[in-house]
This record gives sequence, C-alpha cells and structure tokens, in this order.
Amino acid sequence: MAENYNNLLKGTLKTPVVKKNRSSTWAQYTIRVEKRDLLQAKLKKYKIPTAIFYPLPLHLQECFKYLNYKEQDFHIAEQASKEVISLPMNPFLTNEQVEYIANTIKELL
Repeated sequence: MAENYNNLLKGTLKTPVVKKNRSSTWAQYTIRVEKRDLLQAKLKKYKIPTAIFYPLPLHLQECFKYLNYKEQDFHIAEQASKEVISLPMNPFLTNEQVEYIANTIKELL
C-alpha cells in the first residue's frame, strides 16, 4: 500500500523514504506539504481522514521542558512538525481507495 502511495504521489510532494536494505511496518504513511492545514481541510470535505501525530517537535513538548530548549533550537524539526500529515493506512484499504486518495491530493495541489 505504501508503495502505491509512493508511486502515485511521486513528484507531487515529499513522501516517506525507506533506505535500501531496510524495511518499514508502515504504521503511518506520513507526507510533507507546505500548506498542510489547508490540504487537511480540503481532504476532509472529500471524506478522506488524516491525522497529525506530532504537531509539536519533541523539544517543545511539555514533558521535555526541563531540557530548556526553545524555539529555533531545532528549526528543521519545527518546520517538519508544521508540514507533516498522515494519510489513511490500514490493511483494509483497497488499491482503489489509495488511488482515490492520491488522485484527490494531486488535484488539490
């Protein structure tokens, strides 16, 4: 399923990369897009659920406050946390549904 997403979304946005000689269980399929919140709102209108699992980078989360990190200490993580969005990913999703999701994203972008 993740390979289908990768093939369908290639060249449209930033997709996950699994290095050679590695594998993934694909608990989530997370993409990066600059206007993430806008895309999420539009996908909701098409009844395509999405999730944002890490809205804050670790160094800004309350549980790590004692480390005394502040904004811009890890600017790449901060930027990523504003752009990541996870698409539907489960064993019951059909290839047709993945195609619908990917094609809808391409149309919206």
